[in-house]
Amino acid sequence: MNNLWKFSSLKMKTAIQQLLNKIYSDLCFEDLYRIAYTMVLHKHGEKLYLGTKEVIQDHLIQKVCYITTALLFKVFFSIFFNRQGNRLWKHPQSSF
Repeated sequence: MNNLWKFSSLKMKTAIQQLLNKIYSDLCFEDLYRIAYTMVLHKHGEKLYLGTKEVIQDHLIQKVCYITTALLFKVFFSIFFNRQGNRLWKHPQSSF
């Protein structure tokens, strides 16, 4: 039963990651339903829930970090180039 749990959890983790990344081509929803049903039937429902929660949290953290980093770079470069542009506009001869 322990090997079944390891296989099932890995299969479900991979499937959830694919769903979150909008990759649907390799998924068989009937198989995933059967795996989830079997896990709950064998009293692994809480592990399924916690594993799903962990995968979704990791995905959201990665997305937030990516978006935050992109926004910080955008803000930094806009501030930097605005300052440089203002300096060029005010003192065109001395800025070169």
